[in-house]
Amino acid sequence: MVKFFEAMKNQNDPEQEQKMRQVLYGGRGDIKRHYAVDEKLYGTEEGAKLAEEAQRKTEVAVKMKQKKKQRKTSDSNKDEIEAKRTSTSEDTISDRSAIKNVATGMLAIGVLGGLSLLIGGKRSQ
Repeated sequence: MVKFFEAMKNQNDPEQEQKMRQVLYGGRGDIKRHYAVDEKLYGTEEGAKLAEEAQRKTEVAVKMKQKKKQRKTSDSNKDEIEAKRTSTSEDTISDRSAIKNVATGMLAIGVLGGLSLLIGGKRSQ
């Protein structure tokens, strides 16, 4: 591969060298504009006005995106608060049912203990 590049470079053809430079640089050798330039507007007052208007539109768009983002975060905060509120009420309900279950179990044990005393009575020896 190196020999190939050396052979290509050693040729004294300027056009070939320019093509080789473009290949090696991958098209990045020269400074290129990223956007097309309208020569009629470039450097004129009308062009400056259009540039300012475009800047204002960009700023408005950025502000709208920020507001939308804030709304999303506030909506997610509302969802989290509602989820906490719902889980808290569910926890309260489950706590109440647990207390009822314990009370019912203790009542059942008491009733069974009383019945066993009444039925069994004293043991005679």
